[in-house]
Amino acid sequence: MPQTLVIAEKPAMGRDIANAISQSTGNPVQPAGLGQRVGDVVVVGALGHLLELAEPEHYDQQFEFPWRLEVLPCLPDRLEWAPRANKGKGKGRATPDSGVIDRLKYISEALKRADLVVHAGDPDREGQLIVDNILRRFSWKGPTKRLWLHAQTDQGIRDAWRKMQSNEDYRLLGLAALCRAEADWGVGINGTRAYSTLWWKRGHKGILALGRVMTPVIGLIVQRENEIRNFAPIDHFGIVATINVQGKGAFQATWQRPKDAEGRPEFDPSGQLLLSREYAQAVARSCSGKTSTLQVTRQRKADGPPLLFSLTELQKAAARMGYSPDAVLQAAQALYETHKLTSYPRTDCQYAPTDQWPKAAKTIEAVCANLGAGQPFKFNAPLDPSQKSAAWNDAKLKEHFAIIPLPAHKSIRELPKRDADIYALIVRQYVAQFAPNHEYWSTSIVAPIGEHSFKATGKAVINEGWRSLFGSNDEEKEVKLPQIEDGEAGLASPVEVKAKKTEPPKRFTPVTLLDAMEKAWQFVTDPNIKKHLKEVEGLGTSATRAPLIAKIIQNEFVIESKSGKMTSYVPTPKAEVYIKCVPPKLAVPDLTSYFEGLLDSIKDGQLSYSDFRAKLQLLVQKTVLEAARDGSAFAAMPSPEQMPEQAKLSRRPARAGKARRPSSKGVRA
Repeated sequence: MPQTLVIAEKPAMGRDIANAISQSTGNPVQPAGLGQRVGDVVVVGALGHLLELAEPEHYDQQFEFPWRLEVLPCLPDRLEWAPRANKGKGKGRATPDSGVIDRLKYISEALKRADLVVHAGDPDREGQLIVDNILRRFSWKGPTKRLWLHAQTDQGIRDAWRKMQSNEDYRLLGLAALCRAEADWGVGINGTRAYSTLWWKRGHKGILALGRVMTPVIGLIVQRENEIRNFAPIDHFGIVATINVQGKGAFQATWQRPKDAEGRPEFDPSGQLLLSREYAQAVARSCSGKTSTLQVTRQRKADGPPLLFSLTELQKAAARMGYSPDAVLQAAQALYETHKLTSYPRTDCQYAPTDQWPKAAKTIEAVCANLGAGQPFKFNAPLDPSQKSAAWNDAKLKEHFAIIPLPAHKSIRELPKRDADIYALIVRQYVAQFAPNHEYWSTSIVAPIGEHSFKATGKAVINEGWRSLFGSNDEEKEVKLPQIEDGEAGLASPVEVKAKKTEPPKRFTPVTLLDAMEKAWQFVTDPNIKKHLKEVEGLGTSATRAPLIAKIIQNEFVIESKSGKMTSYVPTPKAEVYIKCVPPKLAVPDLTSYFEGLLDSIKDGQLSYSDFRAKLQLLVQKTVLEAARDGSAFAAMPSPEQMPEQAKLSRRPARAGKARRPSSKGVRA
């Protein structure tokens, strides 16, 4: 009898798939060892990654602990995968995870009886790799379909089942994930071992762990702290004129820098700051008491709603409520997997497919019922399910679409507060798509006086529209100007010089750090690299950024400084010492963002695996090991006597726990 084997990423997902198949076919769900059977379909869930890249000592005993610099690099032509092990339990080597071994044996036997495999990993790069690795391990060559889930509901699973494609269509996505794992392994293994040996030689204990993504993120936070510490304020000046219009009232207008300000001695090199008080006073004197013929431009404008949430944008919105990025990820995952109220959360897309748009009426009805009378925001704007905002755009979709609510019923009162708060944010962003546009009059008044020009801008709201869902926003408040017609006369009096000082940069917050990781090109000075990095994802992915931030806090590289609901990240002395000791090129975003670009090229079929491995080999040799061998890294390391107590690195990296033989991976990004 033909048999289909479904391999899900997790047991809970496997059970949901089995239940959906049962509802569709009428066959009951029956226990089948570690999985479930529904007619001729067997469903089993993995435990996330059942396999991991083998440690270096798997290839050669010379890589055994204690580590030695002279035997590096370790980057075999073919990296092998082994069953995931328990690390840090007891003494000696890491021990095999019995649960992992049993699950692999079960899948191995099930594959022998299967005629068709359904790959049901999460719909992302890592989910593709998890199941692909299992199939490679057991040399499965039979037909394989890909179940690409956007919603873990019965209906969502049935819809995805009908639309299954060949797993071969996702081969390049899986290859990109494989290369990501090998890049992390190559940089982490060789960097951690090389710099830890220097650390020991300097007289220290503990592990100096390097991570392809972790290290530059710590570098950004330390760099920002140094900028604040070394900040020297710059005095500069603004000029403000009060423009009086007879019978209409007065308004304030700001002096506009001349177009040729850059390079002039009165300004800073960028031309943005007026540095000369004498010049500012001369402008004020020359314009004071003068009459200007005002140039008025008034336009009626309509702004559509903001796009739907990607995970990163959801995390930024929730940070204003005091939630950490990791807490938001956990809540979004629970809303998808457990409560089944929202779509797949680990997405970097803010658009939704047009085939989801017709479900709007049913979805709006469901979410209004779910929120109930105690809604966290008011539906002041009428909602029109037939309205199609810019967020519905098939051309801008990625592997998976934006996070949206599903037409599922469950009272928000049944959810934990964290999950309820995040659900409300997702709902608000969704229903805003069906609210009227935000309409207003935008007014610009320019007052030319001789060779100088002053400008004022104003806003008068006609219809709040979707903005009524979001409450007040200081940045969007009305700025009312007198009702002045184009060509009217205005008297500039007084005209005043305003002394100002530049302010130091602010410490990173969850919002600004997520933004910095996403737009890492902003911290790159090389114009060629900057241009390239604008096209790639940045540091990490939408799915990995929150766990990484949580890990560097857990490992005492960063502490959270709280003021009300807002949090800022402060590097510890340990982080500052760490960044002084690691290769400079790994402490900045350039290299990691460059590798994300390579992974995108692999996914798009523009870069081969062999070319990627050649680039990785060169990176490990030149960037990771060169500084370790030329003496510069050793010279930068402080001696134990120079180390403040609170800066001492832990004796073991986080993954190694109390194991006698520490994992060379250290703290991984």
